[in-house]
Amino acid sequence: MLVGLALRVVCAMTLVRSTLGLAGKARSFDLVVYGGTPGGVTTAVAAARTFSNRTGRPLAVALVAPGARVGGMCSGGLGKTDTGNTNVIGGLALEVFSRNGAWYGSQAPQWDFEPHVAEAIFLDMLQEAGVEVFTGERIASTSMQRGGVLATLTTASGAEFAARVFADATYEGDLFASAGAAFAVGREASSAYNESLAGRYLYSPKNQVRVRVNPFGANASVLPLVVTGNTGPAGSGDGLVQAYNFRLCVTRNATNFLPFPAPRQYDSSAWELFRRRASVLRDEGALRL
Repeated sequence: MLVGLALRVVCAMTLVRSTLGLAGKARSFDLVVYGGTPGGVTTAVAAARTFSNRTGRPLAVALVAPGARVGGMCSGGLGKTDTGNTNVIGGLALEVFSRNGAWYGSQAPQWDFEPHVAEAIFLDMLQEAGVEVFTGERIASTSMQRGGVLATLTTASGAEFAARVFADATYEGDLFASAGAAFAVGREASSAYNESLAGRYLYSPKNQVRVRVNPFGANASVLPLVVTGNTGPAGSGDGLVQAYNFRLCVTRNATNFLPFPAPRQYDSSAWELFRRRASVLRDEGALRL
């Protein structure tokens, strides 16, 4: 198993291109995909597997990723896939899950990922399709042609990419924003587009603290992360972004332990509300710690 993993990692390493020396020299492609997410990988692979009607050759495709790895959430720790009805999963998504099953010797798709396996699968697909991959290349600027057509993408390292077509496959829409596309931060009010499910919810059944937790700390002050006062009527918009968190793979195998070092300026009291909630759930038998 370790030998197979080592071979895959070596193949993956040969795929990732360095942009050293590319500053001021635009690389030209048929398609440049910005963003190393699963959507970015499959967009690049689908295009690279297609022959150009113009040249009769496979399309020249580049995947430019701002981070050091490709695979987005799938290779970043979110291994539990929200599949729903698996009968409707097809195309490249099914191919990814099928390759995941094959990794463990199964002919059936495997819906949940180990992060390193997910990354290896995505890199295998990119290499097989002939996609050039550039990691660690965060967007710095873009240039436009006449008519508002995106011409080039330049990264913080100075590397420049030109393409007939660009695709933004980031989670946040960074390429769109850099190119001048209109965007909004936060959620729109339900009245903006007449959407009944938009805007603020007064009560969301799946996102509530369902146990009684004391929200007060010393001197009757509210705990961190507790919002007081009026946050707005139902359906109202805001300028906030959604909560982010870390998804980690952990183990009970003592031979495979790695320490969890405390971040700089870490203050455990900031998480007192969560600790109290977890304690109640543990006492009720709903959570194992």
